[in-house]
Amino acid sequence: MGDGLMMDSGLITASGGRLPEWACFERSHNLSVCPDEMNVAGWYVEYHPASHYWPTQSIETAVVVALAALALWAAFAVLRTRHP
Repeated sequence: MGDGLMMDSGLITASGGRLPEWACFERSHNLSVCPDEMNVAGWYVEYHPASHYWPTQSIETAVVVALAALALWAAFAVLRTRHP
């Protein structure tokens, strides 16, 4: 996990629900104590591994290029209608 990109982290309850990582601190005002009624079972971390970098980069680049091509097409269409 050290060479990935962390996307989200927090607490997980015994029922599988997710809480933000500061949920215990809001109730107890102590970083190391979590109230029993919250039923916190542990932590979770979501991340993108390093192997996702180039596929994600390629998809994002394709979207930007498509939007630029659409903007260029629209600009020429407007020019064509205003200057026959």
